Amino acid sequence: MPLESPASWLTRATLRQGTTVLRMVRYLGWMSRDLDQWFADFYADGVPSDVPELRRLQVALRVMKAFKASGLASERLLLFDGRKCRYRYCPRCLATDPSPYFRIHWRFACWLYCPDHSCQMRDTCPACDRFVRLPVSLVTAGPKGSGIAELSECAVCGHALSDSRAAPIGTSLAHDSPQVQMHYANGRAVLAALYHGGFRLSPTGANLPLKSLRTLDREGLIPSRLAEE
Repeated sequence: MPLESPASWLTRATLRQGTTVLRMVRYLGWMSRDLDQWFADFYADGVPSDVPELRRLQVALRVMKAFKASGLASERLLLFDGRKCRYRYCPRCLATDPSPYFRIHWRFACWLYCPDHSCQMRDTCPACDRFVRLPVSLVTAGPKGSGIAELSECAVCGHALSDSRAAPIGTSLAHDSPQVQMHYANGRAVLAALYHGGFRLSPTGANLPLKSLRTLDREGLIPSRLAEE
């Protein structure tokens, strides 16, 4: 999918092949605890043309390469559960996807709401309250390792993640405090800056390099994982 993360793609690919993540990463030569960041290093010169499926991950590659170039700390801006990579999710996106998948921006701590559905992102399964960690072997996931059918189901208990209550935020965000509004807006702006390779502080301001994001982070203007904890 165009906005899919490498870890999400790998998870869906292993299910289609009826295998496990471990076997698939060994086959591809991908050995990393953080496939989303590692992907940007492994394909630093671009995805080879003889692997057309991976070329659909160009947005993820672009964003993660820019993230590494920005100098922002992964332990602050990316989501982890211990040493495992985790994601937030939009229940409404998963409910309407023809084939549910996880977007690369769902990996970022600063992405707090879904602009497509004007609702807050969810962190955990509504049934077992466990985080979503990827990649995962869907053929051995779920209750008693019996497997689950798709990424819209919890890999721990098998419950539908799309059943999560998606708290609306309103298109204007007017009912939230100024600080919350700022965090919503700045989180989305950070991902836009990573995609475009730079940003402006105002419509008429000068273009700033990605490394300038570190100053905004130090000033507390970017929502971070450590702030949540």
